[in-house]
Amino acid sequence: MSDKITLQQMKDAVLRSGYLLEQRVLPALEEAGFYVEANPVFPDPLTGKSREYDFTAITAIRVYRDDLDFLWIHLLGECVNNHHPIVCFASDPVTDFLFHEDIKCAGIPLRFTEQKRDEGEMSFQEFFRLNKFHHYCRGPFSTQYCSFQQKKQAKAWMAWHDDEHHRLFDTLVAATEYEIEELLSSWQPPRRGEEEPLNLNIFYPLLIARGDLFECKQEKGGPVFEPRSHVQFRKRIISGQQQKTFHIDIVIEAFLAKYLKMLEDEHEELKVRLRRKKKHVRLAIDRIASEMRKVKNRDKREGLREILQF
Repeated sequence: MSDKITLQQMKDAVLRSGYLLEQRVLPALEEAGFYVEANPVFPDPLTGKSREYDFTAITAIRVYRDDLDFLWIHLLGECVNNHHPIVCFASDPVTDFLFHEDIKCAGIPLRFTEQKRDEGEMSFQEFFRLNKFHHYCRGPFSTQYCSFQQKKQAKAWMAWHDDEHHRLFDTLVAATEYEIEELLSSWQPPRRGEEEPLNLNIFYPLLIARGDLFECKQEKGGPVFEPRSHVQFRKRIISGQQQKTFHIDIVIEAFLAKYLKMLEDEHEELKVRLRRKKKHVRLAIDRIASEMRKVKNRDKREGLREILQF
C-alpha cells in the first residue's frame, strides 16, 4: 500500500467527517443573527485537560427599549456526520409540564415572589409560565438512543451506543455547565446608587446531525420507526450530590432554520411577558442586588452565586 494519500482519498475522508457540516452550519447561524465562535474550549470536569466543542453562538434581545436590559440566547453545539441512523426511543413522560424547570439559565433575576399568592419564591421559568409555550414542554422526548454497527464476518447489524455520540452528549453537558459557572463566577454586585439591569441568559445544548434521525416506538406489532427532524434527548447526570437533567435538542441539518425560527418565536413571547411584568422584574432585580451587596463572607464568589441562583 502507498503511504501517500491521493486527492480522491483526501476527499473521501473529508466527506466522511463532520468538517464540511460545520462549515455550512456556522454561516447559517451568523445569517440568523448569532455571533459565532468556532471550537471554543473548556476544562474537562474529570481530568482538567482542555477540551473543545464545535461552536458556541450567542444573540441578544433588547427587552425594554430605553434600558440596557437584555435576554441572551446561547447555543452550544456539536455537529455529527452520522453515516448510520440515530434512533431515539420514544418516552411518554407524565410530568412534561414541569420540563420548563430544566431550561438552563443564569443571570438576573432568576428568583421571583408573587405578592398576591402565598407561594414564597418561584423560579423565573415558573413565574413567566414558560411551560405554556416553550418547546421543552412538548415532545417528542427520549432518554435512550442507539446507532448501528455491522458485525464482523457477518451481514447482520447490531444496535449499539456509538462512542462518538456518547462523547458528544457528555461534551455538550459539560460545556453547558462550564459556561453557566463562568457567568455566575464573574458576576459582581452593583454599587450603591447603581441600577442592575435585566441580564437573563438561556443556554441550549444542540446536536446537529447530517444523517438520518428516527424515533422508535414500541407497538403491539413490534417497533415502529418514524423519521424525525427534531427530537429532545433528556440526559440525567449526578453533579456533586444533585441530580440534574439536561435537554439536548437533536436536529437534522435541513431543520436548522426552522429550529432557529422556533427559538426566535419563543423568546419573542418571553419578551412580551417580561414587558408586561416590568414592575415585578425591577422589584426582583433590586431585591437580589440588595442581597448581593450584603455578602461579606470569606468566599464572596460562592455567596453571590447562591443569591443569583434559584
